[in-house]
Amino acid sequence: MAVLKTSALLLSSLLFLGCGSQTLEDEGLESKTIEEAASTSTGSTGSGGTSSTEFTVVSTTPADGATNVSTNTQISLTFSDDLGLYGAGTSTTCSEQVFQLSTDNFSSCIGWDYSSGYFYTVNGSTITLETPTLSASTTYQLKVVPSASSGQLTLTSLSSIPVTSSTISFTTQ
Repeated sequence: MAVLKTSALLLSSLLFLGCGSQTLEDEGLESKTIEEAASTSTGSTGSGGTSSTEFTVVSTTPADGATNVSTNTQISLTFSDDLGLYGAGTSTTCSEQVFQLSTDNFSSCIGWDYSSGYFYTVNGSTITLETPTLSASTTYQLKVVPSASSGQLTLTSLSSIPVTSSTISFTTQ
C-alpha cells in the first residue's frame, strides 16, 4: 500500500510540473546565457534612446554630404544612447583622436579649438564639438572611432558599449 501511495504521489507531482507548461521552442524563443541576455536588453537609458548591442552615430550637423557649410560651424553628433566615457585629443595625428577631422582622407587631422578650455559640450546623447575656423571651399571628413591608438581616449555609451566607427563628409562655402 505504501508503494502505491508513493507511486501515486510521484505521478501526480510529474503531472503537476508539466501542467500548462510550454517550452521556449513552443513559443518561438531561443535560450540565451545571462551574458547574452544582458547584452541585448532594451530599456530607456536616458534622452538618447535605448541600450543595445550597438552604439552608433544617428545624426550629424552638418549632415553627411552637406555643401555650403559655414566656415565657423560647430559640429554636432547625436548617438543612439547617452554618452558615457569620452576623451579628447589635441594631437593632429589622427590615430590619437576619437573625433578625427581631416581634409586629406586622414593622412593628418585638424586640431580642435581649446580656447574655451574644452572643445566639446555634451547633452545626453549629443556632443557639440567646438570646431576651429574652417577653410572656405574645402571638403572635410569627420571620423568617429571607439578609441585612440594610445588607448587613453575612448568613446562609449552610458552602457559601456564602444561606438561603431563612422565617417561623414561636408564641404564649406
